[in-house]
Amino acid sequence: MAMNYAWQERKKFAIPVGAGVAALLIWYLFILSPINRNADNDVKNRRTAELQLRSLMQAGVPTDESVGRAERDRATFQKDLKDIREKLAFRVEEGFRAKEGQSTATKFGAKRQEVFRQIDDLRTKKALEPIDSKLGFPQTFASEPDPVLAEWLVRLAVVQRVCLLSLDCDVLSLKLIEVVAPDEPAATAADRFLNVLTVKFKVTGSAATILKLVHGLQVEGPQYLALEACSVTSADSTRNLLGCELTVGALVVRPEGTLVTEAKP
Repeated sequence: MAMNYAWQERKKFAIPVGAGVAALLIWYLFILSPINRNADNDVKNRRTAELQLRSLMQAGVPTDESVGRAERDRATFQKDLKDIREKLAFRVEEGFRAKEGQSTATKFGAKRQEVFRQIDDLRTKKALEPIDSKLGFPQTFASEPDPVLAEWLVRLAVVQRVCLLSLDCDVLSLKLIEVVAPDEPAATAADRFLNVLTVKFKVTGSAATILKLVHGLQVEGPQYLALEACSVTSADSTRNLLGCELTVGALVVRPEGTLVTEAKP
């Protein structure tokens, strides 16, 4: 009797407690546990994402910030390049380019003769000494590859500019010293984004003539040539004549070319 009474009293307490425990267990199993798992997954995913982002940044994959900076730098670069091309890049006329399907060797040979006749006619009118009929280029060139000849056509345009300007400035003599360097590599840099082609020549004339020539070479625009070296000596003290050896450089920009950098020795 006593035992039955005790159980009845304990049952009043055990049932609510048991129900509470069951409810707590159900809440944990079906509600809290998934929340914890989701939270753990979120933490794990975040850590994984952080590691992937750090790895990508170390590998050079751009972030939003670096992409934005690169776009600003590109805009600045394009503006600077536009200014350079307008003011300092030597622009070659279409007549110095081989047409599609035309032999580059044939084009170079014909254009060299044309330029020589143009220079020689003006030289003859001024009664000056003859100039090299090959204009500083090799006698034979049929075996040269097309990229070399394409570059020589650009050099030929530079020679034309140098000679005609010198004669227009009333020099008393004109000599081409170096148009193609003896150690010029067979493979040229014709596919580079930027390239500088140099021509060395010598003139004699008065101080006013030399100054006029130097100034004319460096006038900003499509025929700009940078003065890379200049050496002046006295050619005839009795007539106040100067001898001037100049090296000029033509900046050639090829937007389709490859941007390369060269390591300094």
